[in-house]
Amino acid sequence: MRGSPRSRTCLLVVSSCVALACGAVAASALRARLPAEEPGEAAAKAAPAAKPGVRVGVFESRAIAVAFAHSGFNTEVEKLTAEYDQAKAAGDEKRMAAVKEKASKRQDRLHRQGFGREPVDNLLVHVRGRLPRVCEEARVDLIASGIVHAMPGVERVDVTDLLVREFHPDESTLKMIEDLKKHEPLEFEAFPIED
Repeated sequence: MRGSPRSRTCLLVVSSCVALACGAVAASALRARLPAEEPGEAAAKAAPAAKPGVRVGVFESRAIAVAFAHSGFNTEVEKLTAEYDQAKAAGDEKRMAAVKEKASKRQDRLHRQGFGREPVDNLLVHVRGRLPRVCEEARVDLIASGIVHAMPGVERVDVTDLLVREFHPDESTLKMIEDLKKHEPLEFEAFPIED
């Protein structure tokens, strides 16, 4: 290890302090979750109030993709169309091909998001400022696209409809989303979907 003996000692002390602090936080969290040691009413009164479990908002990502695709946030198609038209007017076939390829890749991704299991983080970014309100309304601690495993005390809360609402869907879009929920997501091998 390079450096003076004093800097190595200082690093060791800082590392030890961090480890002690982490240990103290972990021990405190563990104590808060342990049941009272003595049975009976007196022990129940003496025990601190039970910490509520963690509530996690989960959502159907395909619904988000459909809501986005039919929303005012979906302006990329118009931009790509204008870019293609400019390249065509200039006779720039190389640029036309590049824009066409970009549009095709974008459409493939939206298909994977709308009909498969591709993450929709790039779509939720459009309503990022509204996510705290969704958390408050659903009384959840966080929003996650899925939970592989959860310990006891973790409650899943479906926030799909609240997230979809943030994209201002019309009745037709809401019907598409309801119909979509009746079907399992397509597997990766099913893509690309031909229009």
